[in-house]
Amino acid sequence: MNALSVAFDERIEPGDFEPIAPESMRVSVGDSRIALYGDDAWNLAFLTDNPSSPAASIYWKTFSVQHRPAMRLAAWTLINVPIPSEILRLHGPSMRPRLSAFRIYQTVLIWNSFARWLDSEGLLLRQVTTDQFAEYTRYLAAQRRLARNTVIHHVTALTRLWIAGQVFPGRLFEVAPPWVTGDAEDYLPKGVGAGENVREPIQAAVIGPLLHWALLVLDCAPSILHLTEQEECIRIHAREARTLSLEEERTRLKAYFADLQSRGAPLPATRREAAWSVDASFIAQKAGVWVESVMRWRRRQDVSAYFEEHAAPAHYDGGVTDSKGAILAAGVARNELATWKIRLETACLIVILYLTGMRPGEVLALRRNSLFTSTHAEAGWKLIHSVTFKTAHDDEGIHDSRGQLREAPWVAIEPVVTAIRTMESLSKVDLLFPSPQFVKYKAKSLSLNTLIDRIAVFVSWARERGEDVGPAVPEDVHGNVTPSRLRRTLAWHIANQPEGIVALAIQYGHLRTAIAAGYASRARDGIQSVVDFETAQAIASSLSDVGDGRPTGTEGVSGASARQFLHAVMEQSKKFGGSVATIRQARELLQNPRLNVFANKQSKIFCNYVRERALCHTDSIPEPSNPQLDHCVPTCTNISLTDTLANERTREADRLDRDVALGVSPTPILNRQRARSEQLRLEAARHFANRITVEDVLHDNG
Repeated sequence: MNALSVAFDERIEPGDFEPIAPESMRVSVGDSRIALYGDDAWNLAFLTDNPSSPAASIYWKTFSVQHRPAMRLAAWTLINVPIPSEILRLHGPSMRPRLSAFRIYQTVLIWNSFARWLDSEGLLLRQVTTDQFAEYTRYLAAQRRLARNTVIHHVTALTRLWIAGQVFPGRLFEVAPPWVTGDAEDYLPKGVGAGENVREPIQAAVIGPLLHWALLVLDCAPSILHLTEQEECIRIHAREARTLSLEEERTRLKAYFADLQSRGAPLPATRREAAWSVDASFIAQKAGVWVESVMRWRRRQDVSAYFEEHAAPAHYDGGVTDSKGAILAAGVARNELATWKIRLETACLIVILYLTGMRPGEVLALRRNSLFTSTHAEAGWKLIHSVTFKTAHDDEGIHDSRGQLREAPWVAIEPVVTAIRTMESLSKVDLLFPSPQFVKYKAKSLSLNTLIDRIAVFVSWARERGEDVGPAVPEDVHGNVTPSRLRRTLAWHIANQPEGIVALAIQYGHLRTAIAAGYASRARDGIQSVVDFETAQAIASSLSDVGDGRPTGTEGVSGASARQFLHAVMEQSKKFGGSVATIRQARELLQNPRLNVFANKQSKIFCNYVRERALCHTDSIPEPSNPQLDHCVPTCTNISLTDTLANERTREADRLDRDVALGVSPTPILNRQRARSEQLRLEAARHFANRITVEDVLHDNG
């Protein structure tokens, strides 16, 4: 017996007619059956209560006959036997005692891939040597060209397969994989991982117009909800029994038809099985009669003749309009309502995902009454209490498939609050984003794949509409807009605060303040850690730009903090070289108070942040770690100006002077433009009169 097998209890191999897990392990509130050990398919849905978890069924007929018994036994072990601490200690903190349902499914799929490779090599599991383990990792990298992170998943899955073999010695591997006793790096391809800091942010030119269209559709929510209420009334009326006499119904239908004829109005129609027919339920509700009476009435010769010439899709009263009355769709047909509801739902998803930084799984798991009052309610913020599944583990490190309430709630600014309230009105069940097949798949939300598809459709629609009325949504050179990229993009925009339409839609300084307030005195979890990384990158990049100088000479700096700023330029260049590549580097930079230099692109200044002398802070954050760039005060001694920023002031003043010279604006506006131009020129002149450079600082230091 292998020495490691003593760490496990004595196990007896299950029989074909035994369940693959005891009923006590059921997590799902659904009625999914627990498969029997000998079944051809194992549905793992009973192991998770995550509403967005993908379907996870293991189909044993896809495994080769010679490997199927051993793999089936290993999968049973994966479900039922948590890895003991004696073995976990050998594999680091990333190895968990028990996996989620979907991770079990993915692990077994990797085993099947490995089994097929063994078949091609003519090997059984017991015949695998350390050299062949190594050859398999080379095959994954060289022939299948898998990314480093994917190869890591394969290596981890094979480690679990080897561990499962310790429960039933002799059934699986005779030797341990070489990375168990050696350095795993020797068996992995070179390159970076696939964490969220590796994903490219969505370009500002893309996310700006996209957010505009999402917020516009969200602003149209009341009109879309009004259309859904009309549809609900039609459906309810169609289920009602007759309440009027036959004569009264005939009178009402005669009057309804006469009105259509007098106006030459279309007869409401619906499409069924590629053919058009009179929309009986719509007419029944409009005329106030029993739906069966309309179905008989539509067979009349005069009605049929009129229908042939005047049939058109039934339209609701009203269209899709925003809060200012602007029309997005003048009329909406019954067959178009589902599209508008999905469009609104997708807009809400984009707004929530992007403006909170929540992980997609947490957004899809949101339920009614998730919003709670924040201590910053006067700013329009609320807190979102969500359930997390990705990082849900008990005290022993075992994955909790029921999910856990996040300790640090997410911060919801006003558009997010509106999106959640809208979905509480649109959804008919407890989940805010239920599966379209909710009746069939109870307690299930949209899947991640469906979410990705719907975002792609929304982007295409916004791009098409934008080409006609603007703003247009261009293609992103880094690929499709995905939920994971939205999270990284938020962090990038908060850290860099670019100008343009996205800045008009959302004040990122305000959003940074909201997030910082939400995470005050808590572990830096959720989006804050991603914002920290992007902030460190932005600081290093902006300091590097100044340190590199310009073609006309060394970049000069002015202001009360100019020397502090230039010392930061030199220290950053020495330690980071203008680039932050890892979380560790980001943490080191942000924890260095001498390098806390923030570019305020809206005010066109640099902030050499020292909390004790900052004038921007309000009472919203008790102990702020960053400046509130949306409350920048011009007289603050933390401010510095560079040659580049001074020259931008001069160019802006030139533009204002040209506008004043044209004289087309009202006199009050011309006076403001003239005064602003004078102020900008004064600031630029003051800068060039007092600027110092890195050479000056070095000379002072001797």
